[in-house]
Amino acid sequence: MINKALRIMIADPEHVQRLRLERNFNRQGYYAIAPVPSLEDLLRLIGYGDRGFDLVLINGSLVGSEGFNLHDFCLDNPLIGQAFI
Repeated sequence: MINKALRIMIADPEHVQRLRLERNFNRQGYYAIAPVPSLEDLLRLIGYGDRGFDLVLINGSLVGSEGFNLHDFCLDNPLIGQAFI
């Protein structure tokens, strides 16, 4: 059974990509979607939110040369159910 109440975050610097992915999820009946354009926004929502996300889709280019270990952050964070980088 598909759970339409899943909370999904889409993190991508490209506005068009975020819209396309959000629209595709909406067509499947998923509406609890948080599109964010930057790593800072992703960290802010996960860090200060009261609920986590069941699925986080992340464009790997968001990290850039900052040296931030996004993989370990996603693995160690209890507010992230599944992450795709």
